[in-house]
Amino acid sequence: MTEQQLDELYTQACQTMTVLGAEKTELYLARLSLLLMQALDDPARIRSAIAEAAQWS
Repeated sequence: MTEQQLDELYTQACQTMTVLGAEKTELYLARLSLLLMQALDDPARIRSAIAEAAQWS
């Protein structure tokens, strides 16, 4: 995936959250995460991404 593609996808996700509103964003992110986990279908990479995502918080 190119940087431009990543930026476009991130922008699309952000725009979707804006349309859904703050009250639905948490559920949207949870559903998106589950769908992406299923699509990736690699438990080791998913565990690694979960740990990596938690490092900045």
